[in-house]
Amino acid sequence: MLAPQPRSPVSGTMLSPRSSLFIASGCRTGFCLLLASSCLAWLGCGVKAPREAPEITMATSANVGSRPPPVRPEKGGGDLANSPKSDVDPKLLTAEVERKIIYTAHIELVVKELETAMAEVKQLVQGHKGYIAKSEVRGQVGQRRTADYVLRVPANHFTALQEGLLQLGFAERNALESQDVTEEYVDIEARLQVLKREEETLNKLLLESTSRSDLLQTRDHILQVRSQIERAQARLNLLSRLTAFSTIHLKLREEQNYQPPASKAAPTLGERIRVTFRNSWDSFLSFLTQCTLTAVALTPWLPVIIPAALLLVWFGRRLSRARSRNQHAVQRPSDPEGAEAS
Repeated sequence: MLAPQPRSPVSGTMLSPRSSLFIASGCRTGFCLLLASSCLAWLGCGVKAPREAPEITMATSANVGSRPPPVRPEKGGGDLANSPKSDVDPKLLTAEVERKIIYTAHIELVVKELETAMAEVKQLVQGHKGYIAKSEVRGQVGQRRTADYVLRVPANHFTALQEGLLQLGFAERNALESQDVTEEYVDIEARLQVLKREEETLNKLLLESTSRSDLLQTRDHILQVRSQIERAQARLNLLSRLTAFSTIHLKLREEQNYQPPASKAAPTLGERIRVTFRNSWDSFLSFLTQCTLTAVALTPWLPVIIPAALLLVWFGRRLSRARSRNQHAVQRPSDPEGAEAS
């Protein structure tokens, strides 16, 4: 039997063997081309994917790096914590800031022996690593004397020194003052960092300046910024010294027979009479002491004072005699016979 002849898919007519071979080879060629193009497309997608991935990653990193770091606002941070574009060190905003407090105490003590109390004050100050900034002693031996001190002591030894001083005598006054300068300290420190960054930028601009006018203008701006930096640094150093050391104003008053009041009740009449008599007697003794000291002080002047006093007495007597003669001459009556002869 003969094999059926292929027909045309369009017209349905019988095809010759050569035409059938041509069509078959064309189909194989088209299938190969389609398969090759599919492979190329698949390979092209596989090659492009790794190239595009780094670009996407770099763009993402750039976007993340350009964003400011998240800032956690702290209590008392002010506008610095709310400013996302601030040039301030993030440590000042996120870290806990140490409190900066200036302590000042005023103490007035009554002591029995001033010399002993002064020696103990010196020992206490040296023991607590402080120093005496000022001292003044008033009065003479045998009288009521006072001593005034200005003591400087490290802040961590302030309470211990204060308690030690109160043991030296009876405290008539014990006052404490404190000033919190933390906010001012942090503000100045942040402003100082901004000024330093601005100075660095201006120095770079100064090196890149080409014209004389730009050079002079940039230099003037640098001088202004440097002046602000020095003022801020000086204020910062002052606050650091004041907070590192505390101040105690101490006053010692000597009174040997001092008796602290046992209670706050009103004194009786007998106590008031006794206190009044004692004060009056002390005043009388003080008056006698002053008179004695005055007489002693005038002793070297006696050779001058005595002749001057005698001269004044002689001149006064002579003046009084002259006045008495004049008064007698005026009161004497005129002679009548002499008047008629004339």
